[in-house]
Amino acid sequence: MTRMQFIGSILLVLAIATPAAWADSPDERLFQAQMMLAKRGDPGAQYYLGEMYEQGLGTPQNLDEAFKWYDQAAKKGNRLATRKITMRSQITSQHEKEKTEENRATEAEATRAAERARAAATVRAREQKLTHDKAEQEARREAEKARAETLHARRVAAEKARAEKLARVRALLSAQANQKEAFE
Repeated sequence: MTRMQFIGSILLVLAIATPAAWADSPDERLFQAQMMLAKRGDPGAQYYLGEMYEQGLGTPQNLDEAFKWYDQAAKKGNRLATRKITMRSQITSQHEKEKTEENRATEAEATRAAERARAAATVRAREQKLTHDKAEQEARREAEKARAETLHARRVAAEKARAEKLARVRALLSAQANQKEAFE
């Protein structure tokens, strides 16, 4: 390796690492590094940046941005990106379906939790012979508590799903790095 290549490599690493150092999470740092490489025209980075936009890793989920990067990578011959472009309508409808199902499930869980809380409060009110107003207040408190617990459980599940997605993206990035090393 010549001296200029070595210096160039050091500068590239510094350029990638500097903005990433201010990012809040590993996802955001990875996103920034991929963005830098993608803007330089790396089709693999463009594809993985599209994946990150599609999955919402390190950035808010944005399918339009994802397909913009898939398109750029596909134009440079990335077969995975070409496949994503051909599957755009399926991917888009799947994401919409998942959001709708998730919203329905969350609302249904919250409603069931509120109903259970009201029923429990009514039983306690009868047992304690509380007034109707006090029973209603207690039912509201219990319903809110149940709703908060349900939402917390959903957040934990969503965070676990994001961690699993991140692991898949990291595995893909590792495979990309190994492929690049094999070609060099």
